[in-house]
Amino acid sequence: MTRLELKLALEHKLAEAKDDAEKAQICLEAVRNSWKALEYVPKGFKTAEMCNVAVRKNGGALEYVPEEFKTEELCLKAVRNFGSIESTLKYVPEKLRTTELCLEAVKNYGRALEYVPEKLKTTEICLEAVKKCGSVLKYVPEKLRTTELCLEAVKNYGDALEYVPEKLKTTEICLEAVKKCGSVLQYVPEELRTAQLCLEAVMEKNYDGGIIRVTDYGGALEYVPEELKTAQLCFKAMKRYGYALKYVPENLKTTELCLKAVKENNLALSFVPQAIIDEVKQKMTPLEEQLAKAKDNAEKARICLEAVRTGNALKYVPEEFKTPELCLEAVKNYGYTLEYVPEEFKTAEMCLEAVKQWGYALQFVPENLKTYELCFEAIKENGLVLVHVPENLKTVELCIEAVKQDSFMLGAVPEDIREEVKKATGIKPSKQEIEK
Repeated sequence: MTRLELKLALEHKLAEAKDDAEKAQICLEAVRNSWKALEYVPKGFKTAEMCNVAVRKNGGALEYVPEEFKTEELCLKAVRNFGSIESTLKYVPEKLRTTELCLEAVKNYGRALEYVPEKLKTTEICLEAVKKCGSVLKYVPEKLRTTELCLEAVKNYGDALEYVPEKLKTTEICLEAVKKCGSVLQYVPEELRTAQLCLEAVMEKNYDGGIIRVTDYGGALEYVPEELKTAQLCFKAMKRYGYALKYVPENLKTTELCLKAVKENNLALSFVPQAIIDEVKQKMTPLEEQLAKAKDNAEKARICLEAVRTGNALKYVPEEFKTPELCLEAVKNYGYTLEYVPEEFKTAEMCLEAVKQWGYALQFVPENLKTYELCFEAIKENGLVLVHVPENLKTVELCIEAVKQDSFMLGAVPEDIREEVKKATGIKPSKQEIEK
């Protein structure tokens, strides 16, 4: 039921009630059915009992609790039972925001640090907060921004590098940050922008359940020093962000590189040198049309090979032109093209190459080729693929790696090692488990 439906339903029932006693009962029942109903209960009918019922269901109900009913006990219960889209701590009266309550709030929701009084921000509270949500580093007092705390923040959220004090920006911290978000290369001191760090910045990033901006892929090329821009680095940048061609030195803009960029983003065509623009446009012709114009099979084979080298074209290559060599070339450039490789061409080498680039390719790996090494490489690239790992290969070490990346993967961990994995990853037992 939507909020509007809840509101209208409650108003309708209250209008038909005979007396205040019946209205009070209607309001209590409404809140028992949905904590959101508390918002629409007339103030005169809100009781301490009713507010307690709502907060037990969801701490976010504290927003609609009258000030006179907000006790330390109720507020503590609310922040522990957080389940809203913004911090419950925001609705806790200043006088009730104790150290204990604030610590509980950030343990459940890192963003709650924004509402922790400055005088109560301790190292412990801030560290707990950035472990949950690195972006709150901006709410950490300068004197508490230690190397350890800043490292935890960028491990969780690469963008947090913006709020790391310059004197604390080490190679380790900057590398962790660009691994999460390439575009933060702009906040890395010039002297720390090494070839290794810049290559890591332009590489494709894992999807961890959050929103990934396209500039987090190859857009970082804009901040790479000119002397470190190599053909390999620029080619990596073009993989998912063709518009980055804008930041490629003219002498590195080859036909192959430009074609790759334009196929990913046709707006990149405006950055292609005039000397090769006609050639690039010609090769942008759909594969089917290029093959139709080819003189013989040798030319068709060459066209197909060039197509998979410069774009995700394996899907469109006719079966008769798919060779082991061509498929391996395709997978080296785009791991997810393993889906279109004939089963008889899939080798251990090819599958390992695919999952290193794109963990989800594990779902297209034949069962007999799924080794522990291969599955671990896939998990390192994307923990969410634990669901595609055979049960007999799910070791404690492998499951810890997956759950560290995404706690939701705990459900895919075998029951006999689940407790050990939870303990190793610091996942606390759920409310239901505690009650059991």
